[in-house]
Amino acid sequence: MAKLEKKRLTAFAIIGMVTIVVVVGLWLCQNKQRSSTEPQTQIDSSQDSELLEDPSDCLPMVTAAEGGGPEKIKLPQEGIPNTLMVSFSAMFSETQAKEFNKHSFMGLFYDSSNQQYATKRITDQICPSGLLDSENDLEPVFHWPIAKKDKEAINFAFHNPFITQEQSNIKSIANVPMVMEPGKSIKFSAKEYNYLLRATDQVAEITGANHHSDYTLVLRSQKKTGGPVNEVLISYIPWFDDGAVTLLFLGDLDGDGYPDLLIDNAYKYTETGESGVLFLTKKSKLHGLPEPITLETRGSKVEETEGQFIVEGC
Repeated sequence: MAKLEKKRLTAFAIIGMVTIVVVVGLWLCQNKQRSSTEPQTQIDSSQDSELLEDPSDCLPMVTAAEGGGPEKIKLPQEGIPNTLMVSFSAMFSETQAKEFNKHSFMGLFYDSSNQQYATKRITDQICPSGLLDSENDLEPVFHWPIAKKDKEAINFAFHNPFITQEQSNIKSIANVPMVMEPGKSIKFSAKEYNYLLRATDQVAEITGANHHSDYTLVLRSQKKTGGPVNEVLISYIPWFDDGAVTLLFLGDLDGDGYPDLLIDNAYKYTETGESGVLFLTKKSKLHGLPEPITLETRGSKVEETEGQFIVEGC
């Protein structure tokens, strides 16, 4: 009797195991059929992410054509109100000197002994230089006397709400001044971004000669972890020839760790006294990319003929 009961239990166990195997087999079969009919989400490895080296989004704005084109001056920069950038090589009229002396300025100094820059508060005011303008009723010529160390030069004076602190040991990322001719580019990194500063143009053959148009100087940025590429237009010249667009400084001037720029568009393109432009990143709409802050203001006294400025009293 015990043997019979044991055989019965063994038979039940075998039947149970077989049932489990059949159920599992049916589930696997149904799942396989379902997966074969449902659409699959796949990653297309052939589609690369954006690269800094990709063509700029700043498309050509001029179509070269025989018979001329638009005006040469088409600067993308306007700057913000109530800011100033003044060159220290400038000579001023009395009216201009009185106006500038109402403001406080920070100067950008360069020390050739260590190849570093510094921003320092300027306490000197614009004053008479001891020269007279012989072509304008012997008007006094004013200048900005700045006490400097040996091998130290001063480039510009800034009046804006972003460069307000004195800094030392500032380095330019690029060896400046650097002429940014078409085809030239600079790669660098700052904080969480990689950057590419690149100059390009368009070349068209018109009546047997090559004509250059759509010069663009663009700064592009991308996070080091990848993702979208952003860019800002630094300079745009519709009709470009042998005039130089020069990079005067590339580094951090406003103390936020991101790259600021100073460029010179060359007077022949601007046809005004505003050829220099200051770009800063602090409070820029595009994080980590600079925006135009100030266009250079030239001194109103420019020596146009030999002997125009004479020593006072002679």
